Amino acid sequence: MTSPLPRSPSAMSSLKILLAEDHPVNQKVALLLLKKCGYQADVAANGYAVLEAMAQTPYQVVLMDVQMPEMDGIQATQEIYQQYAPDQRPYIIALTASVTQGDREECLAAGMQAFLTKPIDEASLRVALTTAEAHLNQLASPTPTLPTTALPNDEKLLEPQVLAGLRQLAGEAAPTVLAELLEDFLADTLSNIASIHTAIAERDAAALHQLGHRLRSSSANLGAVALSQLGQQLEDQGKAGTYPDAAQVETQMQRTYTDTETALRAWVQSL
Repeated sequence: MTSPLPRSPSAMSSLKILLAEDHPVNQKVALLLLKKCGYQADVAANGYAVLEAMAQTPYQVVLMDVQMPEMDGIQATQEIYQQYAPDQRPYIIALTASVTQGDREECLAAGMQAFLTKPIDEASLRVALTTAEAHLNQLASPTPTLPTTALPNDEKLLEPQVLAGLRQLAGEAAPTVLAELLEDFLADTLSNIASIHTAIAERDAAALHQLGHRLRSSSANLGAVALSQLGQQLEDQGKAGTYPDAAQVETQMQRTYTDTETALRAWVQSL
């Protein structure tokens, strides 16, 4: 599945981004990826440098490496939350080699709002920054963009804030753009679910980890929080080399997929 509304490399974003990364090679690769996606960034080599840079420039987004010398990303994020008021804090995206449930909880507890697994791929970076822009735009324009009737009664299925951000990004073309995006998502998810069943049956941990990550990432991008959580569980199980009960997973995933499809189609039709 492609990322929504990709930015043309020739149209550079004015988003103020700080890249917190200590390794010179990783810095250069990340900057190249950012440039390809239509963004520019300044660089800080550790948490102390992040705080110094923020004292000089009101960065809107920080790509925060979790493991850095002197002061790591968790400590730097905690300092940001202590030093800055809510309306002055940047949107913080964690850069980490792995995203286990424990990693997520630690990062969220510190104040990070999203995750990118290293090595960073272009599609995931586009999604993360598009989501960040949508979040920042929503804060700047608090007028609701999502009708209350567009959401199902079960709020566990969908994340209203993500849907509102997508609608705002799509603008006047929202009904067409988001309908196409939904069909891409549903087709990709069905294919992914079938591959997950195969990976479990064949006890292929590497495939289960990769497919779980794909389900988690794409579902989160569409605000399908229940499916994303299932993907996270499967990703963690694949990494640990453990396997869920195939029949139980099939029943749970099919039910969640069906409910999510119904809810998302109702939302698109309401636009």
